[in-house]
Amino acid sequence: TVLGWAANATGPGSPRSPGVESPSATTDAVMARAEAVQHDADLLREYEIIDLRVIHRRRHTGFEEEKEFPIEMHSVIAGRYHILEFLGSAAFSRAVQAIDLQTGRHVCVKIIRNNKDLNDQSLDEVKILRYVNRMDPMDTKGVLRLYDFFYFKEHLFIVTEL
Repeated sequence: TVLGWAANATGPGSPRSPGVESPSATTDAVMARAEAVQHDADLLREYEIIDLRVIHRRRHTGFEEEKEFPIEMHSVIAGRYHILEFLGSAAFSRAVQAIDLQTGRHVCVKIIRNNKDLNDQSLDEVKILRYVNRMDPMDTKGVLRLYDFFYFKEHLFIVTEL
């Protein structure tokens, strides 16, 4: 007996309160949870986690219907990147030169068109840049340096050195 009552006692006349599990049931639940956590940890080893910041105005969803982010000279993107000059465009993005208002550094801000497939490809680009930057932390190989990436007004932004 446990605390004067049978551990598996159930039914009428049982000294246990309804809804209170026996110690063995509680132990089983804890063990099941521990196994589930371990299983999730094993699964996570197969995945890479990218912390993608989503920047939006308070009380707004950030939804934008436009595929192209409007580029206005001397405006500020996400409260941080002051646009100085349009650099050019490519198949799925446009690039501007900007000043990072937090660091004072001149940077290239690549603005990805609002499209799921293009975002997926661009996230692959971010993963590759993160990897090669990690493999060359002292920048001895001359690989493009990734400074920042984030999601703002339904567009992915990739910030690199100029």
